[in-house]
Amino acid sequence: MALAAVTVNVWAIEADTGAKIVGDVVGNPVVKPVADSIYITPRHTAAQNQGKLMHDTLWATGMKICAIHSGAGPLPGKRDMVRALGRMEYFKGKVGLQWRGRRLLVNMKPMMGPLCDQYISTEITAHGTFITEWLPYVDLATVRLYTATGRVVTPTSQFKLICTPGQQLRDVIHWKWMDNGGLVVTALARKVSKPVQRKIGGLIRLLLLNYPQLSRRGEHTGAVTYFTKDDTHVPVTCQVTADIHFLSNAQGSEATEPVTLESHRDLVAAMQSEVGSTTTITEVLPHPRLARLVCLWAGKRRWKTPRRIFKAKLRIRAEAKGTVIAATRQGRWAGMSKDAAAGITALAWKRIRRVVGLNPWGEQILLRIKHQAVSLCNPVTAGLGCPHADCVRLDRIDLHHVFWGCPAATELRASLINRWKSAGVKRTDFEEAIFSLTLQGTPTGIARATGRIVAELPEDQIEELGDAIEKATARCWSIGAAQYLLAVWRWRVAFFDDQNDVSPACHVAGLANRLRTGHRDVTQDCLAHLPPQLCDRISSVICTVLGAEWAGHDHAVPRGGYCYLVAFAGRSATTGMRGSSGTVVVKVHQGTGDFLLLFASSICYAGQALAQQRASQLGLLQGLRRCSTHFWSEVHVMGDHADVIRQHTTRKPPKAQTLKGAFWRARRAADAVAVTSWTAQPREYNRTATELARVAQESQQSTQWIGTGQQDEGRKWSGVMTSLTQDVQQWLQAQETTTTSAVAAVQV
Repeated sequence: MALAAVTVNVWAIEADTGAKIVGDVVGNPVVKPVADSIYITPRHTAAQNQGKLMHDTLWATGMKICAIHSGAGPLPGKRDMVRALGRMEYFKGKVGLQWRGRRLLVNMKPMMGPLCDQYISTEITAHGTFITEWLPYVDLATVRLYTATGRVVTPTSQFKLICTPGQQLRDVIHWKWMDNGGLVVTALARKVSKPVQRKIGGLIRLLLLNYPQLSRRGEHTGAVTYFTKDDTHVPVTCQVTADIHFLSNAQGSEATEPVTLESHRDLVAAMQSEVGSTTTITEVLPHPRLARLVCLWAGKRRWKTPRRIFKAKLRIRAEAKGTVIAATRQGRWAGMSKDAAAGITALAWKRIRRVVGLNPWGEQILLRIKHQAVSLCNPVTAGLGCPHADCVRLDRIDLHHVFWGCPAATELRASLINRWKSAGVKRTDFEEAIFSLTLQGTPTGIARATGRIVAELPEDQIEELGDAIEKATARCWSIGAAQYLLAVWRWRVAFFDDQNDVSPACHVAGLANRLRTGHRDVTQDCLAHLPPQLCDRISSVICTVLGAEWAGHDHAVPRGGYCYLVAFAGRSATTGMRGSSGTVVVKVHQGTGDFLLLFASSICYAGQALAQQRASQLGLLQGLRRCSTHFWSEVHVMGDHADVIRQHTTRKPPKAQTLKGAFWRARRAADAVAVTSWTAQPREYNRTATELARVAQESQQSTQWIGTGQQDEGRKWSGVMTSLTQDVQQWLQAQETTTTSAVAAVQV
């Protein structure tokens, strides 16, 4: 039972997934019906039979049972053997101890010699092979050791500074053997001071006196020890390899086929087969390489399930409980407000961590709001309530009232929303966008202001810029919505101290200052990869647009009068080395449908990767730059390439690297002129631009026509322009289903 206690303790604490327990190491039931006593460690003093039977540890309980039922006890001359070994210090000197940081080098040569060999061989004759692997699991509170003078002590009483009750030897020190025969002992104390070093040195000397087996390396040669009553039997030399294979005639010349062993019973059967049926083996000593294995038995089969499976099973209950709690709290949000619940659902912890400009306190408050882990207690009234004057008479409040319905929250929210309305956000409901920290849509004011700057840049800088402006705008909204929620909470807790300023002017001004600072930090961080002057210029423009306090109103219908229509088309050759584009800019009266042709181009391109999509982007860029040069406002775009229209509507670039540069140049030009709508028309309703692209493709010549003062050239184009009237009429009819770029459902 003591052996079972030790092996189970080893498995439970430090076994790996491939470890096993041998269930039949205790004895050989084939030969002996009653198992012999087990040799774990030498008993140095006789244990008392009085006292409680069950102890705090399995080790102590097993040792107690062994003592009561005639377990392995100390040899009669054990005390004298320890004292004699201690007296060797007077002749050969003490055991050498040398500290190097946390490690202690032990020189055991002074205690080695005939006396130490006789000490070890005597115990081997009485008990069998000493298994060093069991020694680290000795309970320091119950093991009794002899000192050099013959006095019996326990480590917890002799070395109180480093040994406490409940600890095992492996909790205090670790050791390993050196090639020169010494030991390297590692102290596990948190701080290795001079007193700790003296105590560990004394413990090592005490262990060496009682366990001189430590002077020999803790490796087994693999030899199998067995007994038989046949006096004429010739001993057979067998061994067990490190990978638990049984080999016979280890010293002979003939190699044998290795047999895999899994238990002590397999070892007994292998030895009996080796000596033959004429000789009966009475006992085979437990082999260290088998005894150190750990395995569990469940019924009649082995337990082969890895430990990670058990850990996963233990996590199921915790995860199920957490899922139920999260679903319950989400249901509370849904009962308060569906829009707020939708935003809270989208607000994941990863999303909170990615908000640039939040400190750990802000991240914690946002997460507590999501899980409803904030208190609604009002210390002023000693109850649940809202401390603001307009809400004092309310009997019951919830988190939705605190962060949305309260008049104080409404006043703070106006400071945030008015900035984005003045920037061109045309929507009335911001509840879901605030609680999710995500805004749907691109403000036209920011797109127009930054587009004018980007339109003046070289093409390589436009490609380098990429979608940095969109990311900066998205982060500005995220930090703004987060600062609004934190400002609401700051204003609420400010009432809990009489010395705080709870006036609206103080907290509204504080939020405005945090918004300005947050917008500046976010834009500078997002645009840091650009040249410093360009980064400061774009950052300043975005912060200026978001810094207005204008209340604004929604513009649902565009103004009447004239607008400008840009129609584009593109073509490419089968080889992909040549392409062409056609572009038309028309001034259209939205009420009467009258139009005037202002610009037309038919451009031929040559180069690599000239796909139709890239040619269409370049044709669109021609028309948008013409509008930007002449300051034509309220621009609408029409094309027959659905992918190009979709990319600009959603502001998502194509995946191909060769197409991204043309997209971003056209996208920045569209922001510069503030394109109002994007319309995808079939090719038969975009005949003019398509015909211009075909002419350039066939003639391999580029031509442009400007509608001012070049009427003669216009007559030359009359054959191409015959379908322009029908194209304009079809576009006017399709305006009802056009997606406006300012309110496109795209996540920023």
